[in-house]
Order: sequence, then structure tokens, then C-alpha cells
Amino acid sequence: MYYAIIKQTADSAEYTGVVYNEMTNPTIIAHKEQECFIEPMDQMLEPVNKKEMAEYEMKMVQQKMEKAMSINGDGGTDPVEDPDIPDIPMPVYAPVEKVNAVNAVIFYIREEKKKYNISNFTYTHSVEGECTFSASSDAINAVYTMCTGLADGDPIPTQHGQWKGYLADGTSKMIDFTVSEFKAMATSFFNRNDANFHNEESHATAVRNMITDDTASITDILNYDYSTGWNGTTTQSADIWF
Repeated sequence: MYYAIIKQTADSAEYTGVVYNEMTNPTIIAHKEQECFIEPMDQMLEPVNKKEMAEYEMKMVQQKMEKAMSINGDGGTDPVEDPDIPDIPMPVYAPVEKVNAVNAVIFYIREEKKKYNISNFTYTHSVEGECTFSASSDAINAVYTMCTGLADGDPIPTQHGQWKGYLADGTSKMIDFTVSEFKAMATSFFNRNDANFHNEESHATAVRNMITDDTASITDILNYDYSTGWNGTTTQSADIWF
């Protein structure tokens, strides 16, 4: 997978020529701050004038060889004068189309879902009241699976039958959980992430529909607001998005 960078212009967008073969959260944040967009691609972004650039390079090599031969040859001829070297052709990229802008926005929509899905979630415990828990999918799934076959009133199969959470005042506490209540807490967590999945798909569909909407420009696509409808909080450090 490659990631090409799109720069929004006054009334459209263009490729910057910068391509990454992997993407990290700091890179995503940096490009967002620069009002750039990231388009995932199956192949490397290449200039449309690649042939012209290659021909220029070959011509330069040929001229250097001819000059070297004239200087080092034994025919006694004077060195050839430096030829007029044309300006090196700059890379030219295909124009950014609406489908490219859509791919870039959907990339950010996917990242937005990840950000919310790893944020802490709240659950109202029968004894402790509203508590906050870490979105530890693997750990929650593991204990949920181990609860299979246990009675609803049994303690969960963890040390002392407890799970770490945070009380309403932010105090951390090892909280007692029965199997039935843990399943309810896990279901609440799964439902939150499922809601975020459907919100992701809703935003992705909306922005895809802009491709065939003649009233929607590339700028409209890039300015699409995908901030609504998410479940969770993003008050945590951006360093832990993924």
C-alpha cells in the first residue's frame, strides 16, 4: 500500500508528489495540520511525463560521455564545448479527480472510527454507578469467552473476580464483576463500536455519492464534515490513536 499526498488549492486539489509506503499517526496529524489529504493507493504515484524525464536523463548521460571522450581521446582534438543544457523537466502528475478526493476523505473517516473505538467507554455498574473502562478489546473478548459455561452469578474468571475501572471522580478501582454484569458491560462496549462502524459506513456512503453529484466539487468533497455521529470521546492523547 502506498499513500499519496493531496494538497488542496484555491478551488481544486493537486498531488504534491510525496508518497509514503507506510503511514503513522504523527504523519497523519502533520499533514492534517498542513491541510493536506492522504490517498491510499495500490501502486506508486508516478508522473505522467515519466518518459520525457527518462529521455532527459539519457541525453545528459550521453553528453557527459561525449565530453569525456573528447577530453581523454588521443586524436588531439580540442574538448567539445559544454552544450546548452535544457531545463530538467519537472514531474507532472495526473489531475486529482473526484474519486481520488473521495478515497482521501474516506481514509480520514476510517481513522476517525479507530480513534473513537480505542477511547475509554462508560458503563453504569450496579454497585459503583457510572464507571469508565479501557477499550481493551482483546482482554474483554478473552474474559467474555471464558465466561461461557459459568453461571450468571459467578464471579468473572479473573483474579478475585475483578476488573479495573475508574469511578466517576476518576479514581481507579478493581471492581467486582459477576458473569452476567461483565457480559452486560462487554455488550455495551461492543454496541458502541458497532454503532461507530455503521456511522463510518454512513459517512463513507455519503461522500461516495458526491462522485456522481454534479453540484459537488472536489473542494466540497475535501471539506466534507465527518465529525458527527461518533460514540466515545477523543479527549485522550492523539499519541495513542493506534
